[in-house]
Amino acid sequence: YFYSTKEGDASTNEYFANYKHDFLFKDSRFFLFGTGRYDYDQFQSWENRIAASAGAGYDFYKTETFDLRGTLGPGFSRTWGTENEWKPEAVLGLALAWRISESQSFEADSTYYPNLKDLPEFRLLSNAAYKIGLGEIKGLSLKLGVKDEYNSETAGDNNNLKYYGNIVYEF
Repeated sequence: YFYSTKEGDASTNEYFANYKHDFLFKDSRFFLFGTGRYDYDQFQSWENRIAASAGAGYDFYKTETFDLRGTLGPGFSRTWGTENEWKPEAVLGLALAWRISESQSFEADSTYYPNLKDLPEFRLLSNAAYKIGLGEIKGLSLKLGVKDEYNSETAGDNNNLKYYGNIVYEF
């Protein structure tokens, strides 16, 4: 959830919920994936958006400390608000994870969603985060990151860039 004000008036009011599941095959670099996402943004013309995709992925490089993987598949998005539209999309993604030490890690990913109904329009979601463990409680960490959503169809500024810091507990 992201919320900010400027001179007492809301200037950012948005959130998203995301789910991703990877279906792994034993002793194989290939996998299948499925994702679903809901976005709300008070200051976009669409205000509400759902998106889903599925497809295949491949682990290009995988060790105990470093992963590099790619994904490819079909998907769709649906918006509500002043725009009420279904959009068929493709999904092309690249993600890396680096476990620097037992208590530190770095993750980055970028996913390209071309609008198959209206090429060359597209969305590009990119994230990067550094995570460091906090103290003696296993699973508790501080996560500092940046996320950007570029939408070529948005009037004006196409980038929605955010910096964040989270306290995370993994169980």
